[in-house]
Amino acid sequence: MAPVGQLDRSQLTHDALVAAAKSLAPNMRARLAETEALRKLPEATLAEYRATGVNRVLQPARFGGAELSFRSLMDVCGTIAATCPSSGWVLAQYCMHAFMIGSWPVECQEEIWGNKHNALLSGSLVFPLGRAKREAGGYRVTGRWPFASGVWGSDWHMCSAFLEPERAGDAPDMIMFMLPKTDYELIDNWHVIGLRGTGSIDVRLDNHFVPAHRALTVDETKMGSAPGAKFHNSTLYRIPTYAAFGFVQGGAAIGVATGMYDAYVTETKARAAKSTGKSLAEHAPLQMRVAEAGACIDAARILLYADADEMYRLAAASQYPDMVSRTRFRRDGAFASQLCTRAVDALYAVAGGGALYNANPLERYFRDSHAVNAHITMNWEVNAAAFGKAALGLSPESPTL
Repeated sequence: MAPVGQLDRSQLTHDALVAAAKSLAPNMRARLAETEALRKLPEATLAEYRATGVNRVLQPARFGGAELSFRSLMDVCGTIAATCPSSGWVLAQYCMHAFMIGSWPVECQEEIWGNKHNALLSGSLVFPLGRAKREAGGYRVTGRWPFASGVWGSDWHMCSAFLEPERAGDAPDMIMFMLPKTDYELIDNWHVIGLRGTGSIDVRLDNHFVPAHRALTVDETKMGSAPGAKFHNSTLYRIPTYAAFGFVQGGAAIGVATGMYDAYVTETKARAAKSTGKSLAEHAPLQMRVAEAGACIDAARILLYADADEMYRLAAASQYPDMVSRTRFRRDGAFASQLCTRAVDALYAVAGGGALYNANPLERYFRDSHAVNAHITMNWEVNAAAFGKAALGLSPESPTL
């Protein structure tokens, strides 16, 4: 029997998935208000993700995925985010966690995708909020993790913990666990100003047993030698996992800013000043804001494309990036997000009073752009400081890198 959601390879190319994402735009736009009111993605959106395969950009080809690149991730998820930021954000999380699982033990991958190619995977990776102990055959895990974007609709969820050391005085390992949706408790507490539709609630686990094949330490993700990397023999899964996080949130940021830019330009072309009746498009200050915003978005995209290409080239040559490079990749993701928010702010500042209304799409892009920047991987101060330390020969104090 064929796995659920099996697609033809022709449906999983870069061009096919970008086209699929574009085809979803009208439906995403029609569900914008519903998505925010629900505070999670509607079932119809989840069904479209499963049917089109847009969540499989980085999923292993062996298990029905496209196994493409981080450029493709940014293009597909950014296309969705330009129409519905919350939907694009969640899609990016689904794609990233599929990429991560490509490095995990084969038994775990078989369990997730063996009979269901269209499984959706979420995660919340805040290690200090979980505790794990070894026991026969696996681990005993307890914790409560926030910001579980997309967990309402996912089939599996990745959580994280500090693993109790075997010897007193040793530092705990950082470890991740994969759980089916029947194993954890959902805590409905996502009442927020931005990215309202992502359903980024808390997840709780209490003294729960997780078998060993559904676990992976952070150290195993660093050198391209994780179990799944060996199994797939793929350049993609030799990329250091946590160094690549900037492409996920950064790609969403570019999509949000692009949506803001397109909406502002369309609106401004049709607007006239109430006092004079003169077309607002003729005002030089607005023209300059449009130029600034466009340059910021283009610069962000070029920067992340270049980093994605460099990271892939290094992995293809079995070269592991040094700490300066790894922190630079994260720095650039945060900087790209800063550029995108600058673009959004530049346009919102000259959008007029009409942009204050909830019915105006510009206010949603404004809120959501700032919400993207709240993510730790997009925090400029954190990621800039880590790079600065590494560049100056100091420890960046970034244990996941």
